[in-house]
Amino acid sequence: HQESGHGAAAPRVGRLVHVAVDFDIRDNGRPDKEAFRGEAAAGEIQGGAGRKFDPEVVEAFADLGPRVWLAAPGVYGG
Repeated sequence: HQESGHGAAAPRVGRLVHVAVDFDIRDNGRPDKEAFRGEAAAGEIQGGAGRKFDPEVVEAFADLGPRVWLAAPGVYGG
């Protein structure tokens, strides 16, 4: 997972927020990119486990499933 510029692991809350914000951006799109929707956006998050995102956080996110991701507008997309 990503580390801070000082080599110490990022705080867990920061890693959680990173996944949530990235999912929201992917699910809703950006001015320069079309949105992935729902499970496609989640698949992009899962593909980044261990490279871009903390694998434990990604696993917890995946365990929540689409009902939770899409039921919380502005938090996990939707």
